[in-house]
Amino acid sequence: MTQLQDKAYRVIGLGVLLLCVLHALCPVADPDFWWHLRTGEEMVRIGGLLPADPFGFAGDAALSARERALLHGYWAWQLSYYAVYAAAGFYGVVAANALVGLGIYGTLARLLGSGDRERSLSALLLLLSLAAFITYYSRFERPQVCSFLFGLWLIMLLDRFRDRQETSRWLFPLMFLWGNVHGGVVAGIGLLCLFALGAAIQLRHDRPLLTRGVLWAAGGAACGLLNPAVVFVIPEALGMFAGQQPMFREVVEYVATPQLFRQGHYWVVCLWLLMAAHGIALAVAERRWLADVFIFLAVALASFWYARHIALFAVCLLPQTAHYLHGAFRAGPRRVRPAAWAAGAVLLVLLAWHGYRRQEIAAAGRISPFYPVALTEFVRQAGLGGNAFNDYDWGGFLLWALAPETRLFWDGRCLDAEVYDQARRIRWLSLRPVDGRPEYAYLLDRHGVDVVIQKNISKIGLTEPLMRALLGREDWVAVYQDELGYVLVRNTGKYRQVIDRYRIDPATFLRNILTLYERGIAAGGDPQLLMGRGELHLYLGDLAAARRDLLAARQGLGNDEYLAQLLKKAAL
Repeated sequence: MTQLQDKAYRVIGLGVLLLCVLHALCPVADPDFWWHLRTGEEMVRIGGLLPADPFGFAGDAALSARERALLHGYWAWQLSYYAVYAAAGFYGVVAANALVGLGIYGTLARLLGSGDRERSLSALLLLLSLAAFITYYSRFERPQVCSFLFGLWLIMLLDRFRDRQETSRWLFPLMFLWGNVHGGVVAGIGLLCLFALGAAIQLRHDRPLLTRGVLWAAGGAACGLLNPAVVFVIPEALGMFAGQQPMFREVVEYVATPQLFRQGHYWVVCLWLLMAAHGIALAVAERRWLADVFIFLAVALASFWYARHIALFAVCLLPQTAHYLHGAFRAGPRRVRPAAWAAGAVLLVLLAWHGYRRQEIAAAGRISPFYPVALTEFVRQAGLGGNAFNDYDWGGFLLWALAPETRLFWDGRCLDAEVYDQARRIRWLSLRPVDGRPEYAYLLDRHGVDVVIQKNISKIGLTEPLMRALLGREDWVAVYQDELGYVLVRNTGKYRQVIDRYRIDPATFLRNILTLYERGIAAGGDPQLLMGRGELHLYLGDLAAARRDLLAARQGLGNDEYLAQLLKKAAL
């Protein structure tokens, strides 16, 4: 029976590793990857860290703490991935992603399958962890994923002290590397502080061991501080958790997991199951290490309230989940074993189906179709340099593809909080009067914006307010449009030849967007698209069509606040 369980665990372990590889084979798509890649290239070009932001134009020259943290906090990862890309292109990036994924789950599979651990339970924990991880962290090509690998290794080192009173020297290079790869080292330093606190209480009667453990943890924390951005990363991280930055409150990564569930991310249930199992096992354990209790409470809270930190629990804390759960399982009934194997098998099939449904593996080594490759080719060939107001989600890709000839207003770095706020006021068409003009127009003029690059239909199913405003003005002209987005330019002599050759009249431009709406609605009847098309019909003055779409959208969206405003405008 033991040999059969070992074989079954190996099969599931191999299945988990295969799923990691398949996940890594998806097209390069993370919106932040592009500015990381371009930053690595720029550091190679100048031979050092960036002294200022070379890509944006809207902020001031002085670097804030946030800007320094973002410009200098990922330098080792950025240089490494740029070196891989320079040597092997996007196929090299895919290979690097696969190595990171295999590093995480190869470590976990080996650890959970060692010793006398119950194999059925280990297999189920491994699959729950993978489900919580890859179904939310849709891409591996981001430095944060390396933080989860380092966090996992850190927890394993802390567990060695708990089990064997071992103070491994590997802690010091691990923390140093982590500190220069990603700002998540702040979490690692926090874990070491919680470890030291627990040790100080639990080992207060064993001074030699306490001293050795605390000095070891302090040395690890000090190594994590040996990086060019730590002075700026720590206060920024504290501000993030305190909700001081308004931009954090609008980023999906910082929403609570219950909100994720309501948005359709049902796999987050796997995280909750891991939390519940860990908490119960810790509560009923005959012996528990106090530092583990502190770490559990802190990481569970962070992972529950901030979706960005799901893997802190689902990946990094899995060794401790397994430790306490296996302890509780040994005292429990063996009839749980068949249920664990059955649940694991079902979960493996569901994960395989989830990966197959994405149907992106054939495009491995390519750029995700989400990004406007053809549009950027047009901008380059037409020579549309200068200052551009751009779509936020495309910001990193546009930066990688068009900088420095075209400089972008904002991107996923959100370097300057004031610029971020100004960009929102432009995008959402602030009409507050400033110097006799609507604020959005004032800001466009103030920053010398000559080019606008946006999606035809935003990710929430609506057309862009800025597009609707500029399209009706004589001083802005549409010169490019494809199925993803468009380019508007200021009607000046600077772009006269481009305008004469590529001008798109507003009626044709809007008909193209209506065609895109028709295709999207025919494919699935998305109520957000119905609302967006209804709004566009309102803009065009077709009240009958607007009412039809808005009423249909109400069946799916209910009491949506913005829909109610549109219905009021349509006199419904």
